Amino acid sequence: MANIFFIIPAGGVGSRMQADRPKQYLKLLDDQTVLESTLNLVQSLENIHSGTLGISENDAYFPILNIPKDQLITYSAGETRSDTVFLGLKALSNIAKPDDWIIVHDAARPGLTHEELELFITEVMYEEDSIGGIMAMPAVDTVKQVAHGQITQTIDRETIYLAQTPQMFRYQYLYQAYEEALTKNLAITDEASAIEALGYKPYIYQGYPHNFKITHPTDLRLMRFLLEERKLCE
Repeated sequence: MANIFFIIPAGGVGSRMQADRPKQYLKLLDDQTVLESTLNLVQSLENIHSGTLGISENDAYFPILNIPKDQLITYSAGETRSDTVFLGLKALSNIAKPDDWIIVHDAARPGLTHEELELFITEVMYEEDSIGGIMAMPAVDTVKQVAHGQITQTIDRETIYLAQTPQMFRYQYLYQAYEEALTKNLAITDEASAIEALGYKPYIYQGYPHNFKITHPTDLRLMRFLLEERKLCE
């Protein structure tokens, strides 16, 4: 059977958080950082073999995290998220087979439950002729296209999905997609856009509102509230 590996790009500085440290090292619940919560999520699943973590070269916070590190490959992040993911794929080149699965998940998305992640993995793996897929949320608001501060048209929201992570693809396809995209300087913002540039149509799995990316201070407060509520319900 194919193995499953993960890549978590965590080299960002999170400037929009206006904090004294990168947002992945801010505290959530029970004195646990955002990154610890995300890593605990992916490392707790038995069907995930191991993975890589891209961190800043002079990262002073990661060494003191209380997480299992024996199955985790760390490497220096690139200048962009795309560079960091591609370096993660390269870091797996000696252990990942072409048909193995790679899950890329944002360090600042700790809101999924283990069960939700497992359901996503199962759905993508057993989708007919699947090379991979992503979590995404259907747009619920009216979507406007804007140029120079003015609306140019209203877009049919029935065709619009907002991409999330995890995004999960076969190793050989994802490696090829990133290699070509970066060589050709294509504007790719996630794994799916790289795969699409090869002419493939990734599978869409409906995501969850609580799987938002922590970007602003209000996001951090909301995630703390959600995790506290979840803990009370356990």
